Amino acid sequence: MNSRELFKEAASGDLRRVYLLYGEEEYAKDRAVEALAATIDEAVRDFNVDLLDAPNAGRIVETARTWPMMADRRIVIARGAPCIGGAESEAKAVTAFLPEIPDCVTLVFVHRGATDARKALYKAIAKQGAAVNFERYSENEAASWASSTAKKRGTDLPIAVAHELVARTGRFISDIASETAKLCDYVGTERAVTTADLDALVKPNLEYTVFEILEHFLAGRHREAFAQLYEAYREDERGAPMQLMAFFASRFRMMLQARVLLDGGKNDRQAAESLGGSPYAAKKAVEATRRFTRKQLEDALLALAEADANLKSSRESAADALTRALMRIFAG
Repeated sequence: MNSRELFKEAASGDLRRVYLLYGEEEYAKDRAVEALAATIDEAVRDFNVDLLDAPNAGRIVETARTWPMMADRRIVIARGAPCIGGAESEAKAVTAFLPEIPDCVTLVFVHRGATDARKALYKAIAKQGAAVNFERYSENEAASWASSTAKKRGTDLPIAVAHELVARTGRFISDIASETAKLCDYVGTERAVTTADLDALVKPNLEYTVFEILEHFLAGRHREAFAQLYEAYREDERGAPMQLMAFFASRFRMMLQARVLLDGGKNDRQAAESLGGSPYAAKKAVEATRRFTRKQLEDALLALAEADANLKSSRESAADALTRALMRIFAG
């Protein structure tokens, strides 16, 4: 089951006896927990929604055996349960209990990140209820979510601008939600959100910053490129240079793949589709690779690999190593 199907079930009130919510999209997962809890009448919700933090198997079984009070259903929400995290004895005890869950009780396991679908408990939950993977939204889904969320607040966020918002913030809905709320408060209901509003309010993530720095370099604006690079360093003196190095390496690796595809006879659209992943990143990679030969891209990856080796051997700081690599790639 996917997350959208779960929201539909919550809206209908026709719930299963057990769910496992997992995956990397934590914001949507939290909203799903709220939607499930909201199926219980607010007047008696405090009596019939149990929130358990890292409960052991005994606590889960004891709570899930309790019948609802003045309501038709009880919701038991178990976050970070060891039985899902890999504790075998705990998992066996919960697996044995699942067929005994009363029809009037819904047991919801909430697990942070991925889980192992090969485990017996996962299979049992999927068979007797539903295992719901909260995957990161695609770019199109994230942009549509932002646009519709703004609309609910009375603000017009055009889909093209929403796509740009996603490109700048990344696809985690928590980040998109925060920036969308900020834009709605700023623009209000009088006009549509523009890219100028994004420029004024939305702080780009490091990956988007890499695209901007690359565009400066490719256009020969070396002063602007290095100025933006140093500004990114100052955002997080310890973490940013290492993250930026990884992003630059990823971009040049994608550009080399695009170069091979273009040299093999594919057009820009076919090459971008073959690259897969983020459509925005693929499109940018194909556009940028037109400026390089295959040998230049291979040399660029070599320069970044040497920078990483210097960093790991403590010969240079991450900032110095990356700066030197970029000077070698773009400034000769």
